Amino acid sequence: MVEKLIKKIDDVKKSGNYRQFTYYEQKKGKYIIIDGKEYLSLTTNDYLGLGTDSKLLKKFYQSDLDLNRYGFSTASSRLLGGNSILYKELEDRLSDFLSKEKTIVFNSGYHLNSGVLAAITDKRDLILSDKLNHASIVDGVRLSGAEVVRYRHLDYDF
Repeated sequence: MVEKLIKKIDDVKKSGNYRQFTYYEQKKGKYIIIDGKEYLSLTTNDYLGLGTDSKLLKKFYQSDLDLNRYGFSTASSRLLGGNSILYKELEDRLSDFLSKEKTIVFNSGYHLNSGVLAAITDKRDLILSDKLNHASIVDGVRLSGAEVVRYRHLDYDF
């Protein structure tokens, strides 16, 4: 049994698919430093580096916002984890600014993709989807009930 597992691990290593932790020395906003070299990190939901932006954080912590009451970030969907009054205030302001009856703010890109795709399409629609689309898009497409044609990655002549 152990020999089988060792062989499987060796096969994965030979195929180039063996994964190991990469340790970074420092985080600088949306960048990480590995072996003294700076890389753009695409492994976080903080794509813009706002969570570590020193000017933004300084301004944030100088505000009157009660972090014990509101927290610092969301951990799940608004339906599951609770809906902060701050979302309502932001959505009301956005509605006024955009002269729209209603607006909605999503707390993550995942929720946006899965929610909007399901909301704007239905079983009468056809969705063409790259097979390597993010799971949030795949889930939104599935939730829509639309007919789906998935094509090989970047193969537009399918």
